[in-house]
Amino acid sequence: MKILSVKKAAKENILFAKSENINKFSEPRDTVHKGFTLVTGTNNDIKLDFVKNMLVDSCSKKSTIFIDTRGMLDSNTIDLISSHPLVHGKMKMIDVYKDGLPVNLFSADLEKTNEEKAVDLFDVCSSIYRNPAPDHMEMLHEGISVYIENLEDFTDCSVYEKAQIEGMQIFDFLSQALAYTTNNPFLHEVHYLVEYDLDDCTVMLDSWENIIQYPGPATYIYLNSGWRDSALPIADMILASLRNYRKRNHGIPIDLYINDIGDLNFSSTGSIRKIINESERLNINVIGIARDYYSPATPVGQIMASAEKQCFLFPTIKSKEYVDSALQISSGDEWPFIDILYGDAILKEISTDPHTGKNIASVSKGSLKNYFSLRNYFGFND
Repeated sequence: MKILSVKKAAKENILFAKSENINKFSEPRDTVHKGFTLVTGTNNDIKLDFVKNMLVDSCSKKSTIFIDTRGMLDSNTIDLISSHPLVHGKMKMIDVYKDGLPVNLFSADLEKTNEEKAVDLFDVCSSIYRNPAPDHMEMLHEGISVYIENLEDFTDCSVYEKAQIEGMQIFDFLSQALAYTTNNPFLHEVHYLVEYDLDDCTVMLDSWENIIQYPGPATYIYLNSGWRDSALPIADMILASLRNYRKRNHGIPIDLYINDIGDLNFSSTGSIRKIINESERLNINVIGIARDYYSPATPVGQIMASAEKQCFLFPTIKSKEYVDSALQISSGDEWPFIDILYGDAILKEISTDPHTGKNIASVSKGSLKNYFSLRNYFGFND
């Protein structure tokens, strides 16, 4: 890492560095990932303070959605954010376990053809599978297609219409829509786990159209008050439903916060990977919050490494080599996290030099108490 300059500011050193050894882009600039910010660290208190600042700034400028599978925010934090003078409106909390799903995950645009409806429902249902076999997905798609085209052939042919009614049992829908796949052991086991947790889960009388508004309240969707790991596939389905909606309705920009983003399904069927890859077209800025940094050899690590803006808090020692690689720290350099203090962070931004077309990494180290002077690294200055 080549140190270009060292400046004294507010009793701290802020280091600016650039790497001159990054290859020129081999693809058009507009195909590079846009709108993905990553915050990593093992200290929840530091992450919470940082995220609160980001949320306040975000809520004052864009429609904001926070999907949380672990419970990062509590009612006191939400009240604090809601009462901030920069926040126009309050933050609305939805506890999926207690309140129900915020939207009907299995609704379909009435203007779409049966084939398009089947594709949307397949995206939602397949998002819970991690690296499934192709024949399993073919079977799933066939079952959903048959269901969409032949509603009257099922015992309860009105279950699809009942998706708009509060109190609908999601279990009923899945049992009907996936009727042709239950003989497959793999599909049956995964479906059973999700169906079991959603058995008593209602659907709120709302839609993405009502949730995604600006100015309007930010929406905090909390999934894990009554579930454990099974909250993750439910989060994957919520994200798949959001992506389906944004394909046609992407006029309002969204800041989408996701806590413990590394736990989601980053395989080819997962919705989070698709949203990040399509973030510019969907007009979604994704802010991922993770406990640690992952190997770029893994699907989640590959996406994390593509984040244009990254905030490193304190990584665990097991991820040291991945962090060193991400920050381009050589073996002869002193590890910058050795003397990092509470509230400190290392920020990295990837940008393209318009004159050379080269990808340039800019790195700074400073205190998060100066967040509002550093927030340009996160794109919240527009």
